[in-house]
Amino acid sequence: MKTFKQFLGEDESPQEAREFFERECKPFIDKAQGAGVFVRGTDDKIPTLAHIKLPSGRELEVGFAKVRKDRVPKDVPIEFHNAVEGWMQNEFGISGRAGSAFVVGDAALRDVYTYGEAHVVIPQGKFKFIWSPEVNDLLDFYNNEASEHLEFDMSEGDMYAAVDEMLPAKAYRESDLPGAIKSRNEIMVECEHLLMINLGEDRAEHRAIIDEIKEVLK
Repeated sequence: MKTFKQFLGEDESPQEAREFFERECKPFIDKAQGAGVFVRGTDDKIPTLAHIKLPSGRELEVGFAKVRKDRVPKDVPIEFHNAVEGWMQNEFGISGRAGSAFVVGDAALRDVYTYGEAHVVIPQGKFKFIWSPEVNDLLDFYNNEASEHLEFDMSEGDMYAAVDEMLPAKAYRESDLPGAIKSRNEIMVECEHLLMINLGEDRAEHRAIIDEIKEVLK
């Protein structure tokens, strides 16, 4: 696996996609088992790491994004966010809320358009993940279920106790990445960097690009 600085010193001639992915994201290839890829929507400007060429001859830019480790919530109370983060750290050793990127499997591609330009997302190198087959995303869980059991003025200890009681029933797990990708549910990915491929403005082409990337990753 090469660093961002090492890539900056190379020319911009496209690399063969299969060779590039084997070098940069072998842990993901092994865990995903050909089930698909992650996607997310964002309008952030992503610096280019490399240019790759797919077997069809299509050339793509691969971006490089650092995963924040100090994320704060926009739509749920910070007390709830902290309690969920604490539970995930205790149960799985994963910073699922403050230190992870939120993605979905490519089956949920249409869902990401709300958040910005669609990207294929693959963790570079080693990564951890956590997901639930019963929770589409934490915001929905909070709004539709959890908030009914929480008080506005709860103490920190009571909030942690309430979350500790609710989350075990939701079957969160750090296994079965193929199932997570196919579920259409939120997947929290803890790693240092993400490889991000902008799928472009023509949404009619997005599925074809994703399918070709998936073939390369099998």
